[in-house]
Amino acid sequence: VQDAFEAILKSCFRVIDDVKESVAVAGQSLARAISSLAVRLTDAQSTKSVDSKEFLGVMFPLLTSVGLGSDVPVIRAWCIDMLAKLTKSAGKEAVQQSMQVIVPPLLEALSGMEDARLNYLEQHVQRLGVDGDRFAEARIRYAQSSPIADTLDLCSKHVTGQTFCDLSGMLISFIRKAVGTATKSGTATFIVASVRRLGSEVKPVSFSMMKALHEASALERSASVRRGYASAYANLSKYAPRSKMDTTVDTWLSQCKQEDADQDAVLLTGIMLKAISSEASDVFLRYADDLAPLAFLLKYEVTSGDDAGSATHAVTDGTDKKPEPKPTPAATMWEAVWEEVTTATGSGVRGHVAPVTAVLLEALSSSHWGRKKAAGRGIVVLGETAGDILGDHLDAIVDGLLRSLSGR
Repeated sequence: VQDAFEAILKSCFRVIDDVKESVAVAGQSLARAISSLAVRLTDAQSTKSVDSKEFLGVMFPLLTSVGLGSDVPVIRAWCIDMLAKLTKSAGKEAVQQSMQVIVPPLLEALSGMEDARLNYLEQHVQRLGVDGDRFAEARIRYAQSSPIADTLDLCSKHVTGQTFCDLSGMLISFIRKAVGTATKSGTATFIVASVRRLGSEVKPVSFSMMKALHEASALERSASVRRGYASAYANLSKYAPRSKMDTTVDTWLSQCKQEDADQDAVLLTGIMLKAISSEASDVFLRYADDLAPLAFLLKYEVTSGDDAGSATHAVTDGTDKKPEPKPTPAATMWEAVWEEVTTATGSGVRGHVAPVTAVLLEALSSSHWGRKKAAGRGIVVLGETAGDILGDHLDAIVDGLLRSLSGR
């Protein structure tokens, strides 16, 4: 049936959802027969390897381009089921040969096969009293439990270093241009699974993918997708050129030290560093001492509303009790980075007194009130924690505090 198989499959697609029940039943019967034949033709025990590869060279493109591109839900569902079965029954070499054909449509299908009502709910989560991030996480978990995600996971187990490098261009395109939370998250998950298995074989494309992941994360609004991209970035960082990684981290720290640093960029840097500490601890340890003073400062930044609101709150309440300052999202993330730094280096404030003091004094002279206030809060904790070790820096700290009193 090889010569006629394409025509048979397309005919099946036309009748499987026919409005006439008897025709639809016949089409579904044909679909079952095709499914049974296809699995048998791809089974290594039933079919020669050469014949199996030749058959999959015809079957996979039809399922992905014609089947998944159909507007009929039952056809798309049948094609997903067939892709899952054939990927499991086919040999490793046969799947590797068809990776460029299988993976892109499956990634697109993660979002394309979702219930359209989820898009409506996403636009109204706040009105419905549902947390947007939790909704996105639930949506991603649902997509990751689907047969599509299972097939992608199996593909990641068959991928080779060369195949991954060949797929890198497509993956970078998905990172930058993909539409749909599930597709974005699925792309990150596929990269993570592949990199963990391949290790140093991904080195030729590691930094180019890292660059795309960081740029996409800067534009991404979904916290769940950002975490997925950060995890992929961290896994790739283990195999990136050290000189480029050094330059990247130096750039991040320089941007975060600026008085008018964009808070979203500061938050993103914290997310990336936290992911690196979890997924690539050796890489994180190289920069731990450089990160320590800045992390200690940034974890004390609070939202601007809390700066001016405390005094007003005290007056209206008729009490002297001030409300607890609320840390910024970036501060919360950098506090997690600080905890990772202290774990990695085996020392806390007392082990980083000199660099922490220098950064706090620099921030204390800042013209930015939020940064100045964070420095003040940091100095309080430094004084309470460092104790007698602070002696050599005490004069400089007192001078800095006295000079800051002349301002606001």
